[in-house]
Amino acid sequence: MATWNHRIVRKRDPNYKEESAAWPEFYYEVHEAHYNDNGELCAITENAISPYGESMDDLKEVLGWMIKACETPVLIDGEIDYAPWDDGGDDDDTEDKT
Repeated sequence: MATWNHRIVRKRDPNYKEESAAWPEFYYEVHEAHYNDNGELCAITENAISPYGESMDDLKEVLGWMIKACETPVLIDGEIDYAPWDDGGDDDDTEDKT
C-alpha cells in the first residue's frame, strides 16, 4: 500500500552569492513525500506545503506531523534518489494470456 508523510527538504537559495552575507546559502521547507508499496521514496511535492486544517484540531494534527518530519533525515534537493512507483513485479492483469 502506497503511503505518504511530511519531509523536510533542504534547497539551495538561488539568490545566494558567496561574496554576500545577505542571503543564506540554504533554506528548508516541508514537502509531502510519497512512497511505493515497498516503503521506498518515489516522489515529493514540487512545491512546499502549508499547514491546513478544517478545524483547529485538524490544524494541530497537521502541524504535529510537520514537527515529526524534523526528526527524520533531511532530503537534499537535487540529490534525492527516487524509486519506481511499482515493485517491478508482473502484476499487470491486462496482458493477453491466451
